[in-house]
Amino acid sequence: MSILSVRRHPGVAEATVAGEPGLHRDEIIRCIVRARRPVTVEELARHGRERLADFKVPNRIELRDRLPPTATGKIRRADL
Repeated sequence: MSILSVRRHPGVAEATVAGEPGLHRDEIIRCIVRARRPVTVEELARHGRERLADFKVPNRIELRDRLPPTATGKIRRADL
């Protein structure tokens, strides 16, 4: 998934994506977001569907209060 399209939403402060194994040899795309202002999962999903190809739209969107940082300030994806 193009993470840039999610980050361009005005309500998103930080975002990352992670893949998890699906049931039938496919991959589930999960998007984890820290919001800048109150947003809903439905709003973010609609934003993604309008700007991304169907196969790039995340299957799950999670809103979190905080995303764990590394020592250099990046998002520590292993902790998600």
